[in-house]
Amino acid sequence: MMNKSIHGRLFKKLRLERGVKLKDAAGEVVSVQTLRRFEADETSVSLVVFEKLLASLGIGYIEYLTELLPRLKSDYRKLTIDVMKFAKVGNYSGMMTYLVRKLKDDEITLSERLFIAVVITGYSGILPEKFKENNKILLEYFQGIEMLSLNEKAALNGIITTSSTKEIPLEFVRRTIADSLSYNPDVEGINIISTIITFRVLHSSIGFLLRSGYYSEAEIVCQKMITIIDSIDITLSHIKPTFAVHTYILLAQIKLAQNKVEGVELANRCVRQLDASIDLYNSKKEISTRKMYVDRFYELNKTGVEFDF
Repeated sequence: MMNKSIHGRLFKKLRLERGVKLKDAAGEVVSVQTLRRFEADETSVSLVVFEKLLASLGIGYIEYLTELLPRLKSDYRKLTIDVMKFAKVGNYSGMMTYLVRKLKDDEITLSERLFIAVVITGYSGILPEKFKENNKILLEYFQGIEMLSLNEKAALNGIITTSSTKEIPLEFVRRTIADSLSYNPDVEGINIISTIITFRVLHSSIGFLLRSGYYSEAEIVCQKMITIIDSIDITLSHIKPTFAVHTYILLAQIKLAQNKVEGVELANRCVRQLDASIDLYNSKKEISTRKMYVDRFYELNKTGVEFDF
């Protein structure tokens, strides 16, 4: 069985821990009846309303996340440990079989479904039907709530990277893009994890547009993402280079898909940047990533202009 939400249940626990009465927490923000339904996970509230409810308990949103995440993690601790055992020995087929078996469990929780969606992020093979079914269940859940937690956003990122326009509505992706573009790292950058996940969701959404053939739209959104990255201040400067490089790599792919010659030079610059990183760190992951991007560049390049790499 899948829970509708966890925010209300956790809010109730925090309220009771602090000895705040239901009517006092509701105040003039929502009706007592609405808050009671929210605490029973029967309805959701907007982020603005939720922040006001938290304030009635003397809790900030960032503090709430520190309360939320440990509870989510403990809910799927065994699943995490089991998956890591498969990953450590490189038994990915065994891991996929194990996860399919887990998805067949009638008592599977929401947090376990979210974790599985995160695990398959970027999966390039043919996705088993049980994973597609899990994606569909989570998408229906996401479309029914206004505020996604960090774990839910991370799961959404996984779903977008493994879905086609037949499996995820284009308008939902566009709404996700609009929400992500409204994110202001200068104001919200105090939460580094939130910034990273928001950028990943935006990045995967642009990739979705590219895979679906919406090249012009993808290019416009990609340029907007670059503008946001450029606006990052010193508090998040350490993550800026990574997102900048990978976003320019995505932009190069988009330009190449449109037969734009400038995509070739941009790809050259991106590969030079990757080579510099490999020369410095000699990371196997970086080498693998370089190969993946180079193969993709060659696949897309129909301009007649050769690369320098």
